[in-house]
Amino acid sequence: MAVVAVTAALALTTAACSGKKAATSTTTLPSGPTLMQQSEAAMATVQTVHFAIAVDGTLPGLPLSKADGDLKASGDAKGSANISEFGVNVEVEFIIANKTFYLKGVTGGYSPMPLSTASSILDPSAILDPNRGVVQLMKTAKNPTTEAIESVNGHDAYRVAVTPDPVAIKSLVPGSGAGTTGKIWIDTTTHRLSKGVFTVPGSGSNKGATVTITLTNYNAPVTVNAP
Repeated sequence: MAVVAVTAALALTTAACSGKKAATSTTTLPSGPTLMQQSEAAMATVQTVHFAIAVDGTLPGLPLSKADGDLKASGDAKGSANISEFGVNVEVEFIIANKTFYLKGVTGGYSPMPLSTASSILDPSAILDPNRGVVQLMKTAKNPTTEAIESVNGHDAYRVAVTPDPVAIKSLVPGSGAGTTGKIWIDTTTHRLSKGVFTVPGSGSNKGATVTITLTNYNAPVTVNAP
């Protein structure tokens, strides 16, 4: 998905709760553009990843509240998600295999649909897609500014504030676009993306949302079979 495809975690908390490390000044931290280039290169080589996505609020046209699963660079994926159906929150299972999206609801088996139509529900295949995923986010984000070093999933990561490109972020987070702001955490050792938190502004009666995407278990074995 677009992630929304792909992500789950919560919105950014205060620095005191986030494990922020002291720095004498911002000059002790790598520059934002340098980190983005390093992360772009590192993410381009990723073969598999575990993703968790959490939506705090409402994204236009997207019923997703959270998702959790495993993803391959080919776009194949499997996992579970919580979506809203007729105002009721339900948990579903999904498989993406050979460009086909399979969805299993509370009852019955898996129902296939074209992957192109799945973005209205969930399409995490965008995350590792070099043309529309994290690599594009790193390549096109504006004004990257390194703010701190914080612990994410037990590993140190640089927190970088960014202004995502509207097209790139919409591929990852459907319903987002112009006006979306973000903070991303880049592992200090591997330069892979540890987490991204994106704030999508509201419009009209929609109050907007905060979307958190967390990536772990890089390059672990993942097997995905069509149902």
